[in-house]
Amino acid sequence: MKITAVIISRNDNYGGHLAERATYAINSAINTYDEVIYVDWNSETYSLLYDIKDNLQLKGNLKHFVIPPQAASHLTNFDPYAQKCCEVLARNIGIRRAKGDYIVSTNIDIIHPKREDIEKVINESDGNTFITLSRREVTWDIIKKFHGGELKYQDWKSLRDYIYINSEERHSDEKTVSGDDYSIIN
Repeated sequence: MKITAVIISRNDNYGGHLAERATYAINSAINTYDEVIYVDWNSETYSLLYDIKDNLQLKGNLKHFVIPPQAASHLTNFDPYAQKCCEVLARNIGIRRAKGDYIVSTNIDIIHPKREDIEKVINESDGNTFITLSRREVTWDIIKKFHGGELKYQDWKSLRDYIYINSEERHSDEKTVSGDDYSIIN
């Protein structure tokens, strides 16, 4: 089974410490998935990957696509109210290029589970299942505390194990549309 992760973002320091969080996240994705497609959408300067490339543990499965501001404007029909990081279009660009049997659509700041955990979820489902995995609530302070205030990108596996043992799954029961169990997925 081949699994592809599609990750989208833009170089805007969203949420603070984006480069640091992204380094841990992309390293975990590179380790977990057969193919990782990173789509940088509408970064005003340059792709976030250029800031973190020296701290990535590359193994030949990362693909990088850049949608510069001029192209992003064109693709959103020059709409001045279009989302700065148009997630729908960016994800579609990544998904169309995916070669995996399964596709994980995720964000830039997710530390990915172990490969065997993803495979277990897939193997226990039928072929017509849309699966969502709970995001763990992890703040930058938790990461700093774990590493004693230092950045230890090479030690992301220990951080992942720590997070999965010491953080709780997020449970969001709210819905955006009453009576629609899928409206939480926007």
